[in-house]
Amino acid sequence: MKNRNGLLLILAVVVTVSGCTDQGGSEPMENSSANTPDDMAEMPVENSSTNSSSDVRQITVTGGNYYFEPSNIDVEAGETVRFVFENAGGTHDMRIPELGEGTNVISGGESESFTVTFEEEGSYEFLCSVGNHAQQGMTGTIQVS
Repeated sequence: MKNRNGLLLILAVVVTVSGCTDQGGSEPMENSSANTPDDMAEMPVENSSTNSSSDVRQITVTGGNYYFEPSNIDVEAGETVRFVFENAGGTHDMRIPELGEGTNVISGGESESFTVTFEEEGSYEFLCSVGNHAQQGMTGTIQVS
């Protein structure tokens, strides 16, 4: 009887304490299924260079052995674009030399992004700066109008 009461007391303490511990953050997650990764890829992101919230257009560019898809991109002057470079295979980067912007060199299956605001109209080349990949056709054009 004594062992049984002791066991019940220990069990009651364990149940009480386990209900009082916080296993996560201080705020509960609401609607955790509301935004899937696919949904979030289409959502505008906040422009961190200003205090106001602006729409940022996201453009995904896939690159592989000596190609970019799409290789021709049209944007408007003043538009801010978040480029997501998805490497389909090999070792590549995506650079806009004239603007000094782009990704690091990444391996196949990886992705990386960068954001650019196109202030001036014109044509901007983007390319893979690894080895002679650009000379082998891994280039594209961004037309700003």
